Amino acid sequence: MNYFISLEKSQNQISYFFNKNHFLILLLSLVIITFFSMYISRQKLKTQKIAVPIISLFLVILEGLRILWNFNFLQYNNMEVNFFTLTNLDFFTLSLWISVPLLFIGTIYKKKDNHNVYILNFVFSVCALFAVITLIYPVNVNTNFEFYHCYNLIYILVRSFIILLALTFVFAKWITVENFLDLWKGLISLALFFFVCYLIYYFSNTSTNIFYLTSFPIFESLGIHLTGQWHMVLIFVFLFVFQVILHLPFFICKSYKIKHGKY
Repeated sequence: MNYFISLEKSQNQISYFFNKNHFLILLLSLVIITFFSMYISRQKLKTQKIAVPIISLFLVILEGLRILWNFNFLQYNNMEVNFFTLTNLDFFTLSLWISVPLLFIGTIYKKKDNHNVYILNFVFSVCALFAVITLIYPVNVNTNFEFYHCYNLIYILVRSFIILLALTFVFAKWITVENFLDLWKGLISLALFFFVCYLIYYFSNTSTNIFYLTSFPIFESLGIHLTGQWHMVLIFVFLFVFQVILHLPFFICKSYKIKHGKY
């Protein structure tokens, strides 16, 4: 139990890329996402409207516990404590903070209400997008601790529940993502989100490489040296392409149904 919440840094960094730990992260995430999204999407609308705020509250609690543990971890190891080191603010964390209030608001409006469609589309097109990327490429897990440490389990749970909520909205027909026109909603959500990211970076006056505006490791390793603004543009283009890839299965499924007269 002590190791589950341990604050002491490991002598050796633990790898989470393309090995047993990475496989365990993906397996646990897949089980949670598949089981809960299929279960909730089959429930009545009234049940879904209860489940969404409950899961949203659960996400708030997990995020609060993550920050609380991180505060104790930084103090215990005599590391600098400030807003950015405490929150580990990144694309996913910020999108989560925006999504949680939107999830509560989304349960107020009627299903398929125009306001609801745009509100919940942000969860699917932005927050779930970052959740998928950071599970496939678990860059922000705490490499000082094993897979089953509380910090890393919270990392997995928060992302898994965001993805399952996004899929629930799709399967339960709260939002539609099977038309090419739906991509515009995602593009608008992504553009507004990146604008907020840049404002935070501009007014923060921090040397911390938040949102990779100072440097982006992948670009640097390829010998691409760009200013922060161009980093943002390239990341935006990459994410929009990834967004299209996430939509493709729904496009293909719709085309198949139309072809076989099932739509």
